[in-house]
Amino acid sequence: MTEEKPLIGAAKRKLVHPTGQAIFQMFAYIQVIVLELPNGEKQRQFGKPLTYEQRKVLTYLGFDETIYL
Repeated sequence: MTEEKPLIGAAKRKLVHPTGQAIFQMFAYIQVIVLELPNGEKQRQFGKPLTYEQRKVLTYLGFDETIYL
């Protein structure tokens, strides 16, 4: 994150040095839907896709979106 390419946090704030709280706010309302199939298998999916900024934060932290699924 740089001045030229800041992270856009909650309330559309530009963040160059985001705090832990600011990062948690970006992920506060992620909806994961759990589907139970007839064979007993469970599948998880997002209620709506992660935003570009959320995926960017996960990448910076060394994760991908499968940590939720």
